[in-house]
Amino acid sequence: MFYLTSRRFFLLSLLLLGISLGAHSQEYIQFSTGAGYGHQSFINLDEATETLRPNGTWDIALSALGGQDGGLHLNESTASITGAPAPELEFYLAPVTDFSAPIDPTMPGTRLFNDEKSWAWGAGNSPRDTTNGLDYGWGVYNFSNHQIVGNRVFVIKLRSGIFRKLQLVSLAGGTYTLRHALLDGTDEQTASLAKAAATGTLLYFSLASNAQVTDMPSQWQLLFCRYNTPIDDGMGNLLNYGVTGILAGAGVEVAVLRGAQALASPNIQTAAYQSRLDALGHDWKLFSFSAGWLIPDSLTYLVKTPQGRVYQLTPIDFEGSSTGAATFELSDLGSITSVAVEPGHTEPLLRIFPNPARIYQPLSATFEVPYATRAQAFLYDALGRLVAQQSLGYLQAGSQTISLNQVGSPGYYTLQLQLEGGRQLSRRFIITP
Repeated sequence: MFYLTSRRFFLLSLLLLGISLGAHSQEYIQFSTGAGYGHQSFINLDEATETLRPNGTWDIALSALGGQDGGLHLNESTASITGAPAPELEFYLAPVTDFSAPIDPTMPGTRLFNDEKSWAWGAGNSPRDTTNGLDYGWGVYNFSNHQIVGNRVFVIKLRSGIFRKLQLVSLAGGTYTLRHALLDGTDEQTASLAKAAATGTLLYFSLASNAQVTDMPSQWQLLFCRYNTPIDDGMGNLLNYGVTGILAGAGVEVAVLRGAQALASPNIQTAAYQSRLDALGHDWKLFSFSAGWLIPDSLTYLVKTPQGRVYQLTPIDFEGSSTGAATFELSDLGSITSVAVEPGHTEPLLRIFPNPARIYQPLSATFEVPYATRAQAFLYDALGRLVAQQSLGYLQAGSQTISLNQVGSPGYYTLQLQLEGGRQLSRRFIITP
């Protein structure tokens, strides 16, 4: 049982229900790494689709962003069920620089990780001298022949437990040449990968097959996967820890909006976009030993594609390792180069706070109306049944606040506001026990 006070209310919408908001659109998108986080999900926001690939499909990725990049990335994705991680790839800077020298598997060297900053710099680039612009970590640029020539050796422990040593021999004329072998030098293999043959902006490579992996999606903006990131161990130390999160694709920028910023209508022109791969990252969800996975209140993201189109992603739900599924509200906010709002008018976007909420917890919804209008509010449950409705009367143009004071049953709900002239605003919210 609940009641609505004057011009106060609350919201929730059915999973995957598309809502029209003038020139913008809202819908719900769900993607998953699969049970136990066994897959990587490549997300295409333009089409609201995902493409799944098993974690072990590829081992390393070489960047193909342009003529001057030479990124060497490790596939850090690994499955994890009930807290027990499956075998992962391990990557080390070898204690030798001569590829022919044998390496003791008990002393493979210094372990390296991707820093999740850019697809142009990965784990294989981390040994570089940052004061030397010619140092790529795995090799150094040679002015005389305009090649990057390899000068370091790496050790990679495969998911099977087998160790191999790896060296990027060169990047010349847009083609990477690499070699890898067992640590004693036997079973040496070589391969060449041309940037022109990249799937999108990356060349994916499998050491087991000694070949480029070509069955990979090329048109994606976000990668939902497992990766390693430094996390405080509670004693002031940073440890590289496996998390499930979302990495931005090449050229994608992300703005993080929290608190009041998340509740207001976003300005896609002036938002503080970041180019870091982990700007969206993993902390859009929190784990509680008593309540399980929770979504922080008042948090949303703006994702700007390389073409300048902006999408708003608001986290709704995360199901953990049982399904690996995450649900976001997705809004297409249009192109950053063509958005034009009539003076004195704003798009009527609806925000809910807090979300999720507990039974009987007071909730507030804020929204902007572009013109004076009469409005009605409707509350639906997860099966689409009308739970309650109320007239909000005549609203003046501008910011409005409504509240839902009591919702007595846990579950998914949808608040829908109908304005005169056919406009509708809708948003989903969650009530937890």
